Amino acid sequence: MSHETLNVRRAITGERRQISALFFDIVGSTQLLQILDPEDYAVLQGNFHTQALESIRFFGGYLDSLQGDGGSAFFGFPLASEDQAPCAVACALDLLTRCRSINEAMTLPVTLQIRVGVATGEMVIMETQDSGIPKLKDVIGITPTLAARIQQEAEPDTVVVSEDTYRLTSGAFDYERLERRALKGFDNPIPLWQPKSRRHRSRQRRPQAPLTGRDSELAVCRAYWDRAQAGSGQVLHISGDPGIGKSRLVADFAREVEARSCDAHVFQCVSRGNTRPLHPFVDALRQELDLEASEGVALEPDEVRRALVGVEAPATEESVQILAFLSGHDSIRYAIDGTSLMEAEERKRQALDTVLEVLVAWAERRPQLIVIEDFHWADTLTEALVAEMADRFRHKSIMVIVTERQEPAKSATRPRNVHALALTGLTQDSVPALVEALWGQAAPERLASFVYDRSDGVPLFVEELVTLLRERFLGIASNVADWSGALADSGIVSLRDLLAARLLSLGPAREVAQICSVVGREFSTDILERLVDGGGRSLLPALAQLEQARVIQRRGEDATAIYRFRHVLLQEAAYGSLLKTNRRAIHARIADLAASGAVSSIADEILAWHCEQAGRGFEAATYAVRAAEACSLRSAGPEAERLLAMAESCLESSTDSTESDQLMLQLLAVRGPVAIALYGKGSREARANYEKAIEICRRYKVEDRERWFPLYWGWWFTSPDRRIKRLRSEVLIRDLDHAVDAEVRLQACHCAWAANFHAGRYAVCLECIDKGLALYEPERGRKSRSVYGGHDAKVCGLGERAQLRWLTGDPAGADEDMRLALAWAGEIDHLGSLCHALDHAILLAAYKNDVAEVARLADRLASLAATNNLPEVEAKSRIFGGWAMGRSGSISEGLQALDDGLALQRSVGTDEDTPVYLGLRAGLLLDLARPDEALATVEAAIEEAERAGNAFWVPELYRHRGSISALTSPRRGAWIGDLDTAIKLASASGAATLARRAEADLVRLRERR
Repeated sequence: MSHETLNVRRAITGERRQISALFFDIVGSTQLLQILDPEDYAVLQGNFHTQALESIRFFGGYLDSLQGDGGSAFFGFPLASEDQAPCAVACALDLLTRCRSINEAMTLPVTLQIRVGVATGEMVIMETQDSGIPKLKDVIGITPTLAARIQQEAEPDTVVVSEDTYRLTSGAFDYERLERRALKGFDNPIPLWQPKSRRHRSRQRRPQAPLTGRDSELAVCRAYWDRAQAGSGQVLHISGDPGIGKSRLVADFAREVEARSCDAHVFQCVSRGNTRPLHPFVDALRQELDLEASEGVALEPDEVRRALVGVEAPATEESVQILAFLSGHDSIRYAIDGTSLMEAEERKRQALDTVLEVLVAWAERRPQLIVIEDFHWADTLTEALVAEMADRFRHKSIMVIVTERQEPAKSATRPRNVHALALTGLTQDSVPALVEALWGQAAPERLASFVYDRSDGVPLFVEELVTLLRERFLGIASNVADWSGALADSGIVSLRDLLAARLLSLGPAREVAQICSVVGREFSTDILERLVDGGGRSLLPALAQLEQARVIQRRGEDATAIYRFRHVLLQEAAYGSLLKTNRRAIHARIADLAASGAVSSIADEILAWHCEQAGRGFEAATYAVRAAEACSLRSAGPEAERLLAMAESCLESSTDSTESDQLMLQLLAVRGPVAIALYGKGSREARANYEKAIEICRRYKVEDRERWFPLYWGWWFTSPDRRIKRLRSEVLIRDLDHAVDAEVRLQACHCAWAANFHAGRYAVCLECIDKGLALYEPERGRKSRSVYGGHDAKVCGLGERAQLRWLTGDPAGADEDMRLALAWAGEIDHLGSLCHALDHAILLAAYKNDVAEVARLADRLASLAATNNLPEVEAKSRIFGGWAMGRSGSISEGLQALDDGLALQRSVGTDEDTPVYLGLRAGLLLDLARPDEALATVEAAIEEAERAGNAFWVPELYRHRGSISALTSPRRGAWIGDLDTAIKLASASGAATLARRAEADLVRLRERR
C-alpha cells in the first residue's frame, strides 16, 4: 500500500466491548503481618488466593492479577458474556462467603476480612503484537481504575459497585444505596451501591418495547389510505426502536400503493446531513439527477428545472430559484451576506410553500403516498414542513407516513387527520414463519423459540441471528447448546455485538465495511478506491461479499453504482468496532482527499465532522463556519447554531493566532444574526456574541475593523438600553470615520442617527442623516438592507428625518420626507423596508392625532404581519389600531387591543417607541374616566424612558402628567412644575412642536383654574 493510502489491515487491531472489573483487597494486611508469624500469614494468604481463583473461574471471570494482599479480575473478557455484570457481583459476594469460611476453618488470633469493588463500562481490547509479547491482549479503559477506587471505599467485609453495575444487576440482587463518594482522579462524586444478597428467583428476560404487530399495522395503513384516496389527506407517524421494522412495513405498504397505479415517494432524513434545510427533498432532486455522490455541489437552476420536470412537478421560475438556493446555489436573487429575522421568515415561508406546492400538484393528477423516513434526523425546516402538512393536505388525495424512533407527544390539539402508530417486535407465534423463510428449508426444532428468546422479537435481531446461525449450521444437525455455544464463541451479548460478529465473520470484507462506515451511510466507489489497500482490485470483491451478506445494498450499475448500508445499525456496528486511532486516520484521509479535489465534492458540514473526528480543530471550524453561513442564509437557524458551537469548541482548542482570530470573527459574524433570530436582540446570547467580537476587533487597525463592520453594527444593535446604544454609536463613528468603504461610513451614520434621535439630540441626528444619505447608493443598499436591521438605510433616514422635522416645527418638510420614504420603500419592493416606512408613518400620524390615518396604516401593518408571520409588526398594528379604535368611540375595546399589542411587543423582546405607546394608553384611560391609572401609566413611562435613555418623547410624557395632575390634584404646583419641565426639555432639544403643545396646555389650564 502506498503512503498516500491508509493501510487498513495494519491499523485495525482491536475492538470495544462492555466489561465488568472486580478488585479485592485484604483489610489491614500490614497489621496482620505484625500479629501473625510470616509462615502463618503465608498459609492464610495462600488459602484466600486459592479460594479467590476458584470463585473467579466458577463465575466465568478472567484473573487479571493476583499478588500480595489483593487481586483483580475481568468478566466479559476475553469472551463476551451475556451476564458478565451479574456474574461479577455474584463472585464478589461469594468472595465474602469464602473469606468467612477460611476464618471458621483456621484458628487465628485475628479475623480475615476483605473489601471488594466492581465497576462496569466500555473498554478497548487491543492486540499488542507490536510490543514484542506474542498473542497478548491488552484491556484499556477507565473501568478498572474505577473498580479499584470503589474497592478502597468499601467497608471491611462488604462489596460496593458502580452505578452502571447496579443498573445491569438490580433485578438479580437486593441493594442498599450509599452516599456519593469523591474518588481520586474523578471530577464529580460517584454514586455507589452495596449488594446485600442475591434475589431467589429466575432471571427474567428484559421487557419488550410497547409496540404493535405487522398485520394490524398494515390494516391501519390501508384504512388511512382509503380516506386519503377519497380526498381527505392523512398524516401517520410510525414510531419504534431501531431495527423494529418501520422501513420494512412502509416499503411493503408503498408497493401496495404503487400496484394501484398511485405514486409513492420516499424522502430520507440523514444523520450527517441534517444541517441542510429541507435536505430530504433537495436530496431527492439529486437522486433524480443521479447526483447522490455529490452532496457538496450546489444544483444549478437548469438542473433543478430538469429534475422537477422528471418528477412531473411544477417548474415555475420561483420554485426553481428557491430549490437551487436551498441546495447551496448562490442565486443572485437570494444570496446575501447576512440575515435578519424578517428576511429569514420570508425565505422560510417561500421554501415551505415551494415544496408543498410540488406535492399538491402531484396529488392533482393521482393519489400520492409521501414517506418521510427517519424523522428523528430531520432539519428544522423539514420539521416545519411536516407540521403544516395536515392542514395543507386536508382536502387532497395525499397520505403522509413519517417514521421516527420516538412516539410523537400526545396533544389535545392534534388535528383529526394526524395519527400515531407505535410498532412492537414480532410476537412469539410469528417468529417461526420468519425463521423458516430465512433458513431456506425446514429449520431445526426449537430454533424459532431460541431466536425469539434471544432477539426479544426485534425483526432485525431475528434476521441477523438466524443468518449467523445459518452460516454455521445449515445442513448440520444442531441444538440449543450448539447455538448458545456459537454465540458465546462470537462474544454475542447485544444486537450491536451480533452485528459486529456478523461483520467479523466476513474476513477482509469487514475492514472495507469499517472504512465505508466512516464515509457514511451511503457511499460510492471513487473515494473507497483511495482508502482501501489494493484499490479497486480488492474493493469490488469485498463490496460484492458485503452485498451478498446483505450488509450493504447497491443502486445503479458499474461506475454510477451507489452503495448503502442496509440498516443504520449495521453502519454503527462497523463504525463502533473501529479503534479511535484508526477512525481518526480514516477521517483525516477523507478530509485530505476532499481538499485535494481527488474525490467528488463533500458537503461542508460533513467535512467539518471528518476534520473534527480527525483532530484537526482549525480545519473543522473552517468548514463548520462555512456550512453554518449557508444554513443561516437558508433560514436554518438551529442547525447553524449547532455547527457554530462545534466550530467554537474546535477553535478554542486551537493555538491562538491571528488566523484563529480571523476565523473566530467570521464565526461571530455568522452567529450574530442567528442568535438575534433565535433568542432575541436583547438576549444574553446575542449580546455576548458581539461583545466578544468587538474585544477582538479593537486589537486591529482601522482597515481590519472596517472588514468586520457587521460585528460593530451588531454590538450597537444589541445594546441593553438607549443610553448605551448612543455611546456605542459614538464608538462606531470614532473607530470607522476614516473607513475606505463608503457603505461602512453610511451604516455607522445609520446607527448614530437612530441612537441620537432617541436621545433627543436632534442637531446631531440631523447631521448624521444628511451625511449618511449623501453616501447612499441603491446597489449597495440592496445588499445592506438585509444585513443591517432588515431595512433600507435611505428609508430609515427619510422616515427619521420626517419625525425630526415635525418635532422641530416643520410639518410640511415632515410630510414631504415621509412621502419620499414610503415611495422609496415601494420602489425597492423590500418587505422589511416597507414595514419600517409604515412604522415611521404611523408614528408621525399618531404625533399629529390623525386618527383616520393611524387606523388606515394599522390595517396595512396588520395585513403584512398576517401574510408574512411578523409578530413585531403585528404588535404595532394592535397598539396603534387599538388607539384609533378607542379614539373613534370604542374605548374599552380599543384599550384591550392596545394592551394585547403591548403584551405581544414585550414577548418579542423590543422596547422600541414604548414611551409613545404608553402615552397613547394613558390617553385612552383618561377617556374612560380612569385618571389614576392614566397617571400611573405615564409615570411608569417616564421612569422607563429616563432609565433607558429613550428621551425623545419625555417632554410629551411630562405634558401628559401635568395635564392629568391638573384634573386630579388640588396642588397647583405639581402640574405647573410638570408643564414647565416639558417646555424646558422640549426647548433644550429643539422640539419646538412639543414645547408649543406644553405652553398651550399651561395657558389653557391656568385660564380654567
